[in-house]
Amino acid sequence: MMNKVQGKIKQALERGEFFKFICAVGNEDMELVKRLAMIYTLAGAHVIDVAADPDMIQGVIEGRDKAHQMALPNVDPDLPALMISVGLKDDPHTRKVYVKKETCSQCGQCLSVCLHQCLKLIGGKLHIEEKRCIGCGRCAEVCPENVLDYIHRETDIAGVLESVLPLGIDMVELHASTSDTAKIEEKWRIVSETVPQDMFVSCSIGSGYVSPRELAQQIQMIFRITGKRTIIQADGLPMGGGAEGKPISLQAVATADIILREGLPVYVQASGGTNDQTKALAHIAGVKLNGVGVGSYARKLIWPEVNRTDFYQKDIFNTAILKAKHLVDSVK
Repeated sequence: MMNKVQGKIKQALERGEFFKFICAVGNEDMELVKRLAMIYTLAGAHVIDVAADPDMIQGVIEGRDKAHQMALPNVDPDLPALMISVGLKDDPHTRKVYVKKETCSQCGQCLSVCLHQCLKLIGGKLHIEEKRCIGCGRCAEVCPENVLDYIHRETDIAGVLESVLPLGIDMVELHASTSDTAKIEEKWRIVSETVPQDMFVSCSIGSGYVSPRELAQQIQMIFRITGKRTIIQADGLPMGGGAEGKPISLQAVATADIILREGLPVYVQASGGTNDQTKALAHIAGVKLNGVGVGSYARKLIWPEVNRTDFYQKDIFNTAILKAKHLVDSVK
């Protein structure tokens, strides 16, 4: 039997109003995570998704608790639920950028596109603040000297889950955007066997790595293992939602449509290139989403406020809440 939190998540999914705020699997800046969690708790998010790291989990809990202590009207004291994400080595969410060769021309193009300000030129050399890097890939794409590359991190999924589940986790997500279906099945079985049966589990997969037929086969396999407690995150453009407007969400909505056409009793949530126009685009296309997860766009939206030293000053703080609430409400 589901507890109160799981029940409220189910209701939001069934209404098609589920909103997940994604802190980013690679985001390991605790103070930033705490501030983001505060704002999106007050804005009415149903779930906050964070890296499976005890410090980051604590950051979300502290931010959420601080928001609840404010006792503002219309803020649900049971939400947001806390989700942790783990990933396969091939999935882009598990990577970090690094400088592979010392031929940087100091052109600054990578600095201008980094949403998390993790790149800096110091003493003529490019430095990376790894804890802020989410592996989005924008810096490497624009680098004219090809000096940047990625390290993909291998995760002991069973070990990680066993260590963090007792910390107050409500949901678990596996990032599995890869063509290796056998590897997805192996790791998804670990998730299924480790996470309590009365909790929702989510698998994030995308169409950019497999054909529509192969994607359908992956979905069917996922459902066979976890059944009706399954959420499928349709990952359109991983970490690609920093842009405005409907076009950026096209791939996420199209991927969700492929999943929904299988007719399985799973919940489908769009992500990857999502923003405040995603639900409207899905409605126009006739794609009945159960919810939307927003990461890059949601963080960028309140970046000017959460990075200020005077973040807790009333006007600054309230501006961030209003911006975030507009985004959350766009899914209703």
